[in-house]
Amino acid sequence: MGATMNESAIAVATRFWRVTGILSAHDQLELRLGYLSEESDGAQEEPESKLAAKLYGMSGELLLTHPLSVRTCGGGRTRMVRGAIPFPSATRVIRFEYGGRTIEEVAVPAAGPEVELTWHPTERVRGKAHVTWRGEHPLGLKLDYFLRYSHTNGVTWSPISLRTSADHQEIDFDQLPGGERCRLAVMATDGVNTRLARSSPFAVAVKPCRTMILEPSAPITAPAGTPIALRGQGLWLEEGRPELAQLSWQSSIDGPLGDGDRIETLLSAGMHQITLTAGDGDRAGTSGVTIEITP
Repeated sequence: MGATMNESAIAVATRFWRVTGILSAHDQLELRLGYLSEESDGAQEEPESKLAAKLYGMSGELLLTHPLSVRTCGGGRTRMVRGAIPFPSATRVIRFEYGGRTIEEVAVPAAGPEVELTWHPTERVRGKAHVTWRGEHPLGLKLDYFLRYSHTNGVTWSPISLRTSADHQEIDFDQLPGGERCRLAVMATDGVNTRLARSSPFAVAVKPCRTMILEPSAPITAPAGTPIALRGQGLWLEEGRPELAQLSWQSSIDGPLGDGDRIETLLSAGMHQITLTAGDGDRAGTSGVTIEITP
């Protein structure tokens, strides 16, 4: 069997219109400002869906039909719409149909936003920074902004902020993966057209393994003789992978307790500072929790 029109469109698409919204009980669609992206996740069509986006060209010709995902949440009171629609560059109008009836229409603005990153990084960035930018639209349209961050010199990007209509955001680089050629970018969208402004490269310190004690997640008190369950893991920010093997537990009173992502131990009476170490060498990270054992 050959590929469908949408399968072919997804395969060759270089940009996707990412859209979210709410479908009311009366089948009215309320959309948030969408944006264009090269990321294709979420582009799979929902062939059984009653909601579809139809993209038309300048002469009214149909370019693409894309059934969209509709998910019920909030006890069935709310229907969430979410998708990534393959976006032909000739698209001028997007119509949303529900059960064959048009319920919303989006005109693609004839011009796109303009955006400039006015935050200029130093050679090495650390701690919190007040990131600023300037954006405008030649047609005076409302703009939304997103911040993206790359520790791979722009090879991969990660979102680091929620959408905002403001022109500034505080970013804590001590919480971000590090590297010698990091970049920050601001995306501006008018709902469809999207522009990106990137910073020059800068260095951010590579982080030790981020260590998390999952159990107990807060200080506890237990009587002597009670088995204490300890569970945790590490996370390598730069590599984007968990550390589940190189994990060691230690008590400030009883010394080494064992290795692994979960252990069970008996502690002597007293106020213990339990430390989990994840990873080894210069990038080993630690986290702690207090456990009081009563006589």
